[in-house]
Amino acid sequence: MVDTRDVAAVASIALTEDGHSGAHYDVTGPAALSYHDVASELSSALGRRITYVDVPDDAVRDSLLGLGLDRWFVDALVGLYQDYRRSGTDGHASVLTDTVERLTGARPQSLARLLSELQQPTADES
Repeated sequence: MVDTRDVAAVASIALTEDGHSGAHYDVTGPAALSYHDVASELSSALGRRITYVDVPDDAVRDSLLGLGLDRWFVDALVGLYQDYRRSGTDGHASVLTDTVERLTGARPQSLARLLSELQQPTADES
């Protein structure tokens, strides 16, 4: 799992600087996280227990279709979840790269940092 801001930073460099034509970059976060790990991080950040429930694919598909999402998008999401579950934190989803740091000079953002930033009051809220 990776912070979208890190993906954007890498994409910005790859698209605007020389030497990236035809390059392939595997952008990752700083840690391999399972859905259970994410629930634990959310629990810590929110101060209440969050649990991950592995919902059957057909139930997810039916629910998303019921919300009006297009079938192609729902099938793509379910396929992505299936792939991530198959890999888990000991398969290809556990591979960490130095792409973010190598291209941007900054370490990839952790989920804990993202969650702490989301809890900071904005100027409008203070």
